[in-house]
Amino acid sequence: MTADVVLVGCSGSKAPTARPARELFTGTAFRRARDRAEGTGLPWYVLSAKHGLLEPDSLIEPYDVYLPDQTPDHRRAWGRQVVAQLAERHLLRDLVLEVHAGRGYCDPLIGPLTEAGAVLVQPLAGLGQGERLAWYGREAAERPVADVTVLLDERTAVAPADFLAAGRAAHGRPGLYSWWADAGGAHELSAGLGHRVAPGLVYAGRAGGVRPNGVRSTNTLWGRIATMHLAGRRQFSTFRLTLSACLSPQSGPALDGPELTAWMRRHLRVAVLPLPAEDVIAGEERLLALADPPLNLRDVARTDLRRTLSRLRSALPDA
Repeated sequence: MTADVVLVGCSGSKAPTARPARELFTGTAFRRARDRAEGTGLPWYVLSAKHGLLEPDSLIEPYDVYLPDQTPDHRRAWGRQVVAQLAERHLLRDLVLEVHAGRGYCDPLIGPLTEAGAVLVQPLAGLGQGERLAWYGREAAERPVADVTVLLDERTAVAPADFLAAGRAAHGRPGLYSWWADAGGAHELSAGLGHRVAPGLVYAGRAGGVRPNGVRSTNTLWGRIATMHLAGRRQFSTFRLTLSACLSPQSGPALDGPELTAWMRRHLRVAVLPLPAEDVIAGEERLLALADPPLNLRDVARTDLRRTLSRLRSALPDA
């Protein structure tokens, strides 16, 4: 049965300070279920023993409440509270909810959701903790690699000013991006490198994602592009460092700061592809394999141009 909404039960282990709900709970099962929920692209919420229904971005202080330890009356009231909170956000009649939580959280919801005409689906019902984690592992292994071809089409790229004008809310997700240079920009990059850089896609990368060791980056497309590539200093952005190495005079101060940003605004455009966090790493591998951007140095073949770029980057003076 195709779900409309995903619910993820909270975990007993929590971060020590206030965090968004998606980051406050640190249990392995919660993190796997959260990644599954985000991967669906559907609306999703956290089931909290203390707060009921939580938006993923709600800032929450850590707490010590375990729903199965509460009285039956308390659990029934909690279930009614959650369903009321859902009703504020969705029409419940015929709504299908996929729930990733233990019986202590699912059972109080069944009655009030059924009365409201909603359907509760528990894909992990009856599975032990190890079996649940194995289920999530199989789901991740079977996930197809994201289609990144939109980032290979220059028609999807926009000027930096247009990207910034859309604002943080429009780009506050993990994902992939590609940078495109116009003819004038490519000519200046070529002159600095001593190797031809063709107009078009010159650099690509990722923002956020889940690393192979399970660590989840909180970076977003906005954070990467607006606050690191188009602002700040080259020490905090690989792309700015690369551009500075290509464009700085052999003698004299390195190009950085407002001058470098102004050059990017004149000559570059950027395309973005928001993705679920767990799709970002594999998507980047696919993007680099297809595009082979000349100014990328990691996870690409070594070329004479890239060897020169590495040497120029190393020669830049410390800021």
